[in-house]
Amino acid sequence: MKYVLVLSVVAALLPAVQLARPDTAVAAPLAPGSITLHVQSARSVNPAAGFVHKGDPITAFKWLVNLDDTGDPGTATDQGTAACLPATAVGGSSISNPDYADTCQWPSVRKTAGAAPIIAQGDENDFSAGKVLDGLQPGKYLVSVTSDGFKIDGQHFTVGAGQTTPVTVQMNPTPLPLTTLRIEVFNDNTPVDATYEVNAEKGLSGFTAHLADVFGAVSVDYYGNALCTKYMHVVAGVLYTDAQQPNAPIAFDISTNKPVVDPASTGVCTSDAKGLIVIPNMGPNRFASTITPPAPVAGQTYQWVQTTTLEGGHDHDIWSQEGAT
Repeated sequence: MKYVLVLSVVAALLPAVQLARPDTAVAAPLAPGSITLHVQSARSVNPAAGFVHKGDPITAFKWLVNLDDTGDPGTATDQGTAACLPATAVGGSSISNPDYADTCQWPSVRKTAGAAPIIAQGDENDFSAGKVLDGLQPGKYLVSVTSDGFKIDGQHFTVGAGQTTPVTVQMNPTPLPLTTLRIEVFNDNTPVDATYEVNAEKGLSGFTAHLADVFGAVSVDYYGNALCTKYMHVVAGVLYTDAQQPNAPIAFDISTNKPVVDPASTGVCTSDAKGLIVIPNMGPNRFASTITPPAPVAGQTYQWVQTTTLEGGHDHDIWSQEGAT
């Protein structure tokens, strides 16, 4: 009975404490907002044949809206220091208030749950005929969209109180454009610091590049030929070598639907006189690149030693995105 009596007394005191703190009154909630969603193609694929054109609406898709809880890094005029620095934050210094940063919105400081809450999800039927997604509390969100024949894409957006926000998502149609990898080999001697000093350290020729990914060694390009294979190009129906028209479309054999290999191609990825290695016609991926020096020549009294490392290893990450060169 003693414990029940104590709890009753505490409960009776709570209303009096609350009445003494009128400054803690909760502000009225803001009116919810809504969005409209338009999904379209971000680029053209074979527009002459009418496959898909830039700006074409995508009519079949699935969508998902997440709350964007990444925080607020501030702006040049309002950096958010009022809530994030001990000298200015509510409650004073960290000595008098160890929880001063709880209201800080800087992405590097604020606490997050580790997962962005899902607010809503559906398909194209939810946004057809001018329909809107309503009931969204004012704030920041991310909508993600998937559709057959397109790469997943999305758009960040902000909802204002009582407002309807139009959101447009542009999606890349497949096949996605290929990417080109570029590696630079240099003589690290001015000084030896694993950093390239522009115009001070000479590029090294004759060094060979090797690639790997999560499955192991990568030895072929997108078309299944050896890395750095050069292809013939076509302009107005006329074939040209890679050296003559490197930026023209690749020529394909209509009987096999495979690209025509340039007779001058070696299929070996070696650095040129400037120390540059160019590996074209690759798909999006994460590659690990390594470099091997040329075989020693007669009378050579030295061996090349790689000075650059990544987390203690000699292989370097290359994150390739479609269309990047």
